[in-house]
This record gives sequence, C-alpha cells and structure tokens, in this order.
Amino acid sequence: IGLGAAGQDDKGMVLAWAVARLKAGLMLGYEFSREHEETETERVALGYGKKRGGTRLDAVIELRQPRDRTRAELAMSFLYHFSVRRDVQNPIERMDVVGITNYVDIGAEMVTSIHDNELREFQVGAAWQLNKNWLLKARMERGGVSAVVALKSWSNGLSCTLAQCNHLDFAT
Repeated sequence: IGLGAAGQDDKGMVLAWAVARLKAGLMLGYEFSREHEETETERVALGYGKKRGGTRLDAVIELRQPRDRTRAELAMSFLYHFSVRRDVQNPIERMDVVGITNYVDIGAEMVTSIHDNELREFQVGAAWQLNKNWLLKARMERGGVSAVVALKSWSNGLSCTLAQCNHLDFAT
C-alpha cells in the first residue's frame, strides 16, 4: 500500500481486508534498499477510499517498523483519480466513435520519522492518459524528477509499447 520509494524492492507476506470504504493491511517481509541492505520490516496500513462517478480519492496511513526497532516511520499517501470525457471526433477512430476520455491520477506521499519528527521523504506524482494510445507520467521527490512518455499500439491481437523514461538527479 502506498507509492513506494524509488530504488526499493519489497518482498514479503501481505494480509489485507476491506469493509465498505475502509481498507487495512499488514505486511511482514524484507525491504531491499539501493545499497542492497536487507532489513526485515513490519508494516501496518489503514486506508480509506471514496468513489463518486468518475472520481476516486484514496488516503493511506502506514506505519513502517524494522524488526530491530531502529527507525520507525509514518507514511501518509493520497491518490486522486478522475476521468474527463471530451466530446470530440478522434480522427484515428471510426466515424461512429465520438468522444475521448482522459484519465488523470494525482498522488502525494510524505514519510516522517517517528523518533525525531524528521521529514524523510516527500514526493508527488501525476499520470495523464490522453487516450487509449498515449500516457504521460511524472514524479518529483527530494532527490530528483522523473518523467515517462508511453505509446501503445495494437491491431489484430498484436500489441507494441514504446516508452521513454528520463530522470534528473538533483545531487549531480
């Protein structure tokens, strides 16, 4: 649950459940950082989601605690998803297809240390699916910015995806 930090890979067992709009989860596993250090981590998350028409808002609060109890963290994540239908004629589609639906996701995550109240991470991201073929994504965090442009095409059961990803590191 949550956006996850760049350069981290989590492996473990997840137990999750949902009642109406309230979601909860427990993860026991291992976290592998950029430095390839293995840390056994417990995570407990509580989330709330509300959907109305073409929009959805999700909020998650997550407690991350390594087994050695060295650095407990609290993460708060928000995701807002909405769709916009434009009544325009798409020149690539058949004449009877009218309208293009754009999907937009906007998210933010803040991670703070419980012991010293220090802000560890802050990142925001957005994704915009212009139509069925084009997707734009961007993420900004304290260490840099990333952007992706993807093009997907398919016909007769054959699909092809072309993507370009760029990252600008603020440290260099």
